[in-house]
Amino acid sequence: MAIKFYTSFSLVFLAAAGTFLLSGQGAEARIFGNGLCRDSDYPMLCGKILKGAEFFTDPKLATGIYIKALIDETNKAKLRAAAFGQDAKVKACVSRYDDAIDNLLKSLNNLKQNDAGSLMSSLSAVVSSYGSCADEFADAGQRNPFAATTKYNSRMASNCLALASQIKS
Repeated sequence: MAIKFYTSFSLVFLAAAGTFLLSGQGAEARIFGNGLCRDSDYPMLCGKILKGAEFFTDPKLATGIYIKALIDETNKAKLRAAAFGQDAKVKACVSRYDDAIDNLLKSLNNLKQNDAGSLMSSLSAVVSSYGSCADEFADAGQRNPFAATTKYNSRMASNCLALASQIKS
């Protein structure tokens, strides 16, 4: 009798655990099920930026929303950096953030004109701008006071590229 009870309990436990695991996968599938964020380098960040990502099936629309969010984040980064003063490295980062914003605005225009090649090029330049800011401090052997912001924005830019790569010409 006791063996039968433990066997039944074990089966119930396994069934409950399996249901729990599948429900977790279901939640992730709802967030990334359409594939737009699933193929990005940072899918959780992608899902965070594209709130309601399960409703996005159009990569062009999602890319535009994501670019606009990155413009906002880059403007915030630029304002924080500008508050650090007139150090040459700081000024270089502010300039790189300006470059990133210019290229993000070009990206929106490229998106509007259905110019996939220029879109990818502009977004790649954005990634490069963030990297150049980080390089300013690394080359001087100094800690980058904007490291967290640069990392976050670089990840967003990487996700922009992943979303843009899904746009069909």
